[in-house]
This record gives sequence, C-alpha cells and structure tokens, in this order.
Amino acid sequence: MVAADQVEFTLALGETNTKKVSWWKQIGIPRTNNTETFLWVQNHSLIREENRATASMQIPVNEINNSKGISFWKAKMFGVHTLLNYKWNVLPAIKGGCRITLSWNRDSCL
Repeated sequence: MVAADQVEFTLALGETNTKKVSWWKQIGIPRTNNTETFLWVQNHSLIREENRATASMQIPVNEINNSKGISFWKAKMFGVHTLLNYKWNVLPAIKGGCRITLSWNRDSCL
C-alpha cells in the first residue's frame, strides 16, 4: 500500500521478444527543489553488488515537479551514462497513493 501523500516509482529491466534488456538504465523524477531523484538498474557489472533488475522509491507527492517530465538515461558506447533527448510528461496525471512501474524495453519505458 502506498500512502495518499506518496507516489511509488519502480524501474525494471524489461525484455523484448524474450531478449532481456541489458546494461545500465536510469530515470530521473523532477523535484520541486529543482533537483531530480534518480532510480537506476543494471546487469552485467563486474561488481556483483551493482547488479539489480529493479529499483523502487517513494516520493512525497507535494515534492514532485509536475511541470517537468521524467528523464531517461542509458549507458552508451564505452559505458558512458548518457541523457536521452526526450522526457515523458506524465506527472500531471499522477496522484498521491499511486504506484508507477516502468519497464525498460528497447529505448523506452512502458
């Protein structure tokens, strides 16, 4: 259960046509204090503790900046963590008590 004053975000590595998504992925949730809170997932790291297929976090609904979109990042060539050039402006539709799960498939979340 998610409290009425919180929103729970979960990011998960997905799969397309039985092919699992790999490497490092991240989303950024914009906050009202002009920062972002990041959730990241990855696999295939040589450091076993860094491998996680899902990550979750609850954020107070009044601290989410609804005027900005969720940002997306991925590891590109040589593992460089790169901001992708699109944002998902879904936050105005999100209310307190919601649980949002984003599954990364190809270069998008569903």
